[in-house]
Amino acid sequence: YNSASAGYITGNVTSTAPKYPEAFFEVCAFPAGEALNRNSAKYRSPVRFSSFYPSENGGAYSLLLPPNQHYDLYLIVSHYDENDLESATIRGALSNIPAGASGSVNPNQDFTYQSEGRAVNGRVTYNSQGLLFAHVYLEDLSGRLVGFADTDQNGNYHLYNAPAGNYKISAWHSDYGSSPEFPLQI
Repeated sequence: YNSASAGYITGNVTSTAPKYPEAFFEVCAFPAGEALNRNSAKYRSPVRFSSFYPSENGGAYSLLLPPNQHYDLYLIVSHYDENDLESATIRGALSNIPAGASGSVNPNQDFTYQSEGRAVNGRVTYNSQGLLFAHVYLEDLSGRLVGFADTDQNGNYHLYNAPAGNYKISAWHSDYGSSPEFPLQI
């Protein structure tokens, strides 16, 4: 598909609260019905995404997508630290949004970013040694992915913009597998 044959989904992200200064917004489109969870987050890339540093009040996005298909859209607040390690929190979702026929636009698929959230910091270790490139997952109590972060050379992670609530947190590393889940209240 190309710009003439694609379907479009467009919208705005309205920001009613501050965010971490280095963070940026991403609106990501995944095939409808394919759950975004800690297992799929390791291996799946969105069909398309739109990234932007929002102005004080938000910003607009536009997704060029294969036509005549439905997508689940996620508003993600991403942050990369000085070592290029990623932290991301999912702050909104829209389900089963049609891209429409070739050249058509599905406008006004809007998100509202309402709160900055809090930072969650920790360390992932194995035999008391910090693990580089472990993936840390924050999920709500129903198992819905809320955010994820990568660890640095000392096993430290920083997950920014996590909303208040009760969660479970776990880690996964390609050499050591999954950790147990631990309860976490933010």
